[in-house]
Amino acid sequence: MSDDDVFSRRWVFTEDELLRMLWRCHGGENPDVVLLELHAHHHNERRRPPPLTRHASRGTPRTTRHVRRGDDSRR
Repeated sequence: MSDDDVFSRRWVFTEDELLRMLWRCHGGENPDVVLLELHAHHHNERRRPPPLTRHASRGTPRTTRHVRRGDDSRR
């Protein structure tokens, strides 16, 4: 099954997405168009790299803002 296959897979929706989709279909929009737009939105989210979290940067050395005791380099 390719990534562009829309109608032959199970999807997981958030409650907000489902309610928005139902409201748009109730308003007269074509359900196929709504599904295609939702698929495009999810497809773009999957391709974005995850945001860097504070924990992901723990491997980098930390810098201190204060002068350490015994450090004579500032005199």
